[in-house]
Amino acid sequence: MSVDVRKMPRAVHEALEWTATEAVEHIRSGSITAERYASQLLDQYRATTQLCAITWIDENRVLESARAVDTARSQGQRLGPVAGLPLAIKDNLNTVGFPTTGGTDALRNFYPQQTARVVESLFQAGAILLGKANMDELGRNFTNSNAVYGFAKNPYDVTRVPGGGAGGTAIAVSARITPAGLASDTAGSARVPASFCGIAGLRPSTSGRIHGWTFGSWTASTLDDGLFPIAWAVSTPAPMGRSAADVALLDAVVAGRTPSPPISVRGVRLGVPRGFYWEDLDPEVARVSEAALLKLRQAGAVLVEVNLREWGQTALPTFLTLATMRGMRDVVDFLEHYRTNVTLGQVVASIRSRDIRAFTDRIIANPVPPDVAENAVKTRLKLAAEYEKLFRERNLAALVYPTVPVQPVPIRPEGDQPGDTIDLNGKQVNQFQTLLRNTHVSGVIGIPSVSLHAGMSSSGLPVGLTLSGLADDDRRLLGLAQGVEAVFGRAPAPTVRETPEGRLNVVGAARPAPPPSSPPRARPGAPPAVPQATSGAMDSLDRILTLLKQSAYLNLVGIFDVPDPERSGAFTARAPLNRYAIDFRIDGCGTGMGSVNLNGDVCGHACLNWTFPQAGAAQAGGNGRRFTVDDVFVLDDDSRSQFRGAGSGRVARSRFGDGGLGVEANGNIVEGTGVFAGVQGSYVLTGHIAGSRLHIHFTVRLMDPTGVYQTTSELLPRDGTQPADRLLTKLAVLGEADPDHPVQLTPTGATVHELLRAVHTEFDYKGDKLEATIGVGPIVARWRTDVLFNPADPNAPGTPDRPLAVKLENIRIDFLDQSMGSLEASMPHGLGFAMQFPGVSGPLFRMTGFGPIGPGTGLFRSARGALSMLGAIDLAPAAFSNYYLLHIVDPDGQFRC
Repeated sequence: MSVDVRKMPRAVHEALEWTATEAVEHIRSGSITAERYASQLLDQYRATTQLCAITWIDENRVLESARAVDTARSQGQRLGPVAGLPLAIKDNLNTVGFPTTGGTDALRNFYPQQTARVVESLFQAGAILLGKANMDELGRNFTNSNAVYGFAKNPYDVTRVPGGGAGGTAIAVSARITPAGLASDTAGSARVPASFCGIAGLRPSTSGRIHGWTFGSWTASTLDDGLFPIAWAVSTPAPMGRSAADVALLDAVVAGRTPSPPISVRGVRLGVPRGFYWEDLDPEVARVSEAALLKLRQAGAVLVEVNLREWGQTALPTFLTLATMRGMRDVVDFLEHYRTNVTLGQVVASIRSRDIRAFTDRIIANPVPPDVAENAVKTRLKLAAEYEKLFRERNLAALVYPTVPVQPVPIRPEGDQPGDTIDLNGKQVNQFQTLLRNTHVSGVIGIPSVSLHAGMSSSGLPVGLTLSGLADDDRRLLGLAQGVEAVFGRAPAPTVRETPEGRLNVVGAARPAPPPSSPPRARPGAPPAVPQATSGAMDSLDRILTLLKQSAYLNLVGIFDVPDPERSGAFTARAPLNRYAIDFRIDGCGTGMGSVNLNGDVCGHACLNWTFPQAGAAQAGGNGRRFTVDDVFVLDDDSRSQFRGAGSGRVARSRFGDGGLGVEANGNIVEGTGVFAGVQGSYVLTGHIAGSRLHIHFTVRLMDPTGVYQTTSELLPRDGTQPADRLLTKLAVLGEADPDHPVQLTPTGATVHELLRAVHTEFDYKGDKLEATIGVGPIVARWRTDVLFNPADPNAPGTPDRPLAVKLENIRIDFLDQSMGSLEASMPHGLGFAMQFPGVSGPLFRMTGFGPIGPGTGLFRSARGALSMLGAIDLAPAAFSNYYLLHIVDPDGQFRC
C-alpha cells in the first residue's frame, strides 16, 4: 500500500522535499545521517513501485554505502561535495555490481566490470547508487512504455507517460524517491521527461573543447566511457535534479569546477525563436509558456524575438542522419568491447516494443549512403556557425522556448506502435517527431540546453521551458537557469498513493468521477476521468482536499453606481468585470508571500439585482441594512456562458473607521448556461462605497466534478509588478487541519487549529473554454479559533433556505516567521448550511463569514482590515478546509511588494 506524504511525520516529509543541494548540506552538517536519509527515500521507493521508476535496486547496499558516509563524518574525514546523496542512474550507464540492460531483455544478465566515467566521478565525490532507472527499450523513444521492465507512469497523472528515454530517472526525482539522478540525452531523452515530470534536466555541451560531460569531440571514440549508446555522434550523459542548482551541483562535480552561482535575469537578453520552436503548440503549453515569458519580462529580462523556422526545419533531417549513419555499429562496438556475450542479432530478436523493433529493422535494412552522411556532417557545422552568429549579433545569453510542444501523452495500454499519431490542434501528427521537435537541435550542434519547470496546465500537468546557450558555456547557462527558476518557482510535489482497489492515484492530478446520472463533458485533449475512492482514507481530510481540487476560484472585480440603501425595492446595476490577480508576500517571509494587486483585462460583465426589503437607516440595529442577492455573471460576448447566484448581504458602516459604507454578501450558484451548465458553487462578495461608486470584489468558487475547470497546484512567484492599490492588500490563504492539534468538539461548536498556506488564484476565459488556476504555496502561518454553530439552536439542521448562524471567536493567526508577528480577528456574522456535492459522500457543511481584523503584533501592530472566509467542514470526522481572504489596510507600508 502506498503512502500519502502528507500523513508522514513532519521530519520525514520535509526530508523528501529536500533538493540535492539541501540534502548534502543536511548530511554534511549532521542534522540528519546519510543512513536515515537513505532509509526515508527507500520508504518512498517502496510506496511508489507501481510508477515503475526503478528496475534494479539493492536496499542493503544503499544503506551500507550511507553508513560508510556517516562513519567517515564521525571520524572527521573530509566529505565529498555530494557525500551521502542517493542517485537514480539510467540503465544505459555502466555500474559495477548492477546490470546494465539498455532497457532490453537480451542484456538482463550483463554485469559490467567497470563503472561509467561520469558515474564514477560522482561516486568518488561521495554519491550513492540508489538504483538503476527505467528507460525506453534501447533508449529509442520518448514514452518510456517499456514492454520488458514495465510501462513507466507520470507521477502527476498515472494514465500518462513520463517522457523518455530517461523516464525512470525523471519519475524518481519527481516522485521524491531521490532528489537527483543521471540519464543520457540524444534528441531530448533527459529534457522531455524533465518537462513532463516538473523537474530540471540538462543536456551538456558535446562540441568545442572536451570537458567532463563530453565523451569527446564529434568524431572521437566513446567506447571506454561506459554508455550504452544510441549514436555516439549525438549522445551524452545528462544530469537531472529537482532544481537547477541540483543540476549545477552534479555538473560541477563531473566537470571538475565550482558550482554555477545564480545569475539574475534582470537585463539579460533572451532570444524567443517564434519561428519553429513556438509554432503549433498545444493550447495549454502555449498558455503556460506565454505566462512564463510575461514573468521573465516583469522580472527585468529583455526578450528578443528571432526567427529560426528554416534553420530548425533543416536540423531535423540532419539529426536523423547523424543518429543512424553508423547503423547499429555503435551498439555492436559496445557489446563486443564489454564482452557481453550477446550479439546484435540477439538484441534485436529480444526487442519487445513493436515501434522500436520496426525502427531498428529499418536502420539495419537502410544504411545511410556515404554522401548523405558527409553532407549531414557539413550541415551540422553550418548550423552551429549560424547559431553562434545569431548569439553574437543579437547579444543573446540564451534562447528560451517550450521544451515539448504538447502535454504528456496518454499511455497506450497495448504499447507504442510504428507511426503512432496524436491530435494537435485538430490534426493528427506523428507522435515521435512531435515529442522531439524542439529538443533534437541541441544534439545536432552540440549546445547545452536545460529544461526547467515553467508552470502547470489546467489539468495539473507540468510544462517545461528550455534555455539553450552557446557550446562550452554550460556554467553560465546553469547560473542563468537558477535565476530563471527563481522567477518561475519549482513544481509542486505529486502526491502518490494506491486506491483501495490497488490502483495508483494522484491527488491534484486525478479527476473525480461524475455522478452516475451525469456523464462527464468532453474537453478536447482531456484525459479520461479517474474514479476517486469514497471510503477508507477518503472518508477523512482527503475528501475535503479532493473537493478543493475540484474547485476553480475566480477573482473578479467590478465598479458599479452606488445603491441607495435608504430605499425599498430592487437595486439593479451592470458593469464590466475584470480578472483580479492576487499574489501576496510579506517582507521577510520568503517564497510564497508578497503583494501584487492587478486588475486584468475585461472578461465579462455582472448584473447586480439586490432587493432591500424595507426602508430605513443603513445602520439599523447596528448590523447594517440587509438585502437579498440575485446576481448574474456573464463571461462571453454573446451571453451564452453565464451563471446566476442567489444569497444575502448587508450594507454597513465601514470597519476602517473612515465614515464610509462597506458591502458584504454571499450566495450560491443556482443555475448556469453554456460552459457553466450544471456547475455548482458559491461566491463571497466584499466591497466598499467610495464617493458615488461601489467597488466590488467577487471570489467565486465553482464546484466541478466533471473536471472542465480542473485546477492546478502551482505556486506563482513574485514578478516585481507594482500593486495597483498602495494601501489595500489582500492575503489569500488556504486552511488545512493541523495534525498536531486535533479538532476539539464543544457542545455548540469546536476549537479548531489550522495550518495556513499562501494561495494564488487566477481566472481567464478564452473562446469557449474557462481556464482557472489555484496556486497553493507553502505553509506560512498557524490559526486557532473557536467556532460556534448556531449557539441559539445547536440542533438546527441548516439548509439553504434556513442557514445556521456561524460565529468565530478568539481568532489568532501566528506567522511562522516570528518577526512578522500575529493577527487577531473575529467573525461575528457568518452563515452555514449542510450541502451535498455529486460524487462526494458524507455530510458536508459549508460556511461563509466576515469579520474585522483587530490588534496585531510585529509587522501587523498598526494594520487594520477585514477577514472573509469560505469553507467546508465534514461533520462526521470533524475534518475541514477553509479559504480565507484578508483585506489589510497598512498605513505604515510594511506589506509593500
